[in-house]
Amino acid sequence: MKDSAHKQEVLLLAVNGLCSLASVLAGTFLNVYLWKNQQNFAMIGWFAVAQQVAVGLSFWLGGKWVKEHNKMNALRLGLAVSGLFYLLVLWLGNRAVHYIWPLGLVLGIAIGLFWLAYNIVYFEITDAGNRDFFNGWMGLLGSFTGILGPWVSGWIISALHGERGYRLVFLLSLSIYGLAVVLSFFLKKRKSEGAYLWMEPWREL
Repeated sequence: MKDSAHKQEVLLLAVNGLCSLASVLAGTFLNVYLWKNQQNFAMIGWFAVAQQVAVGLSFWLGGKWVKEHNKMNALRLGLAVSGLFYLLVLWLGNRAVHYIWPLGLVLGIAIGLFWLAYNIVYFEITDAGNRDFFNGWMGLLGSFTGILGPWVSGWIISALHGERGYRLVFLLSLSIYGLAVVLSFFLKKRKSEGAYLWMEPWREL
């Protein structure tokens, strides 16, 4: 039983590490890519606004799914939609700057669903006895990917001179998100309990 629980911890760390790596690998230079195609500060700002709107709505609307149904599917969908986002960027290419709001909403939904589910699964897998160990490794992985990802993507973009480099970086992120989705299927389905309170955020405010 203890070995099984430890395997679940390691799997969740691996999923989190891959998600972080894919995010910093492509996300570090995403705004640079958009800026190179259209030098407009408002465009970059609206892209960020669209993401935050979608993150908030994902947490609120997705809360019912995670609370009463299958939270693991929400986690997988968050990873899959992250991959879909970079697939859309690859497909649109230079035209991506004309679809800032839809792209921002897609990325925000991906981030919201993943972290909503992840934060709940984290408390189900860890406890007072192993949480410090888990958090230590999560911090170490976050630091490692935060250092390695931007360096690798910057080197690729420089070596391949622009557009080809960006496309390869986005393709690598797409592949890493795909691997994270595969690993997530080895995480055990968690039991859902209770009813979702739609108005709780407003009551808390």
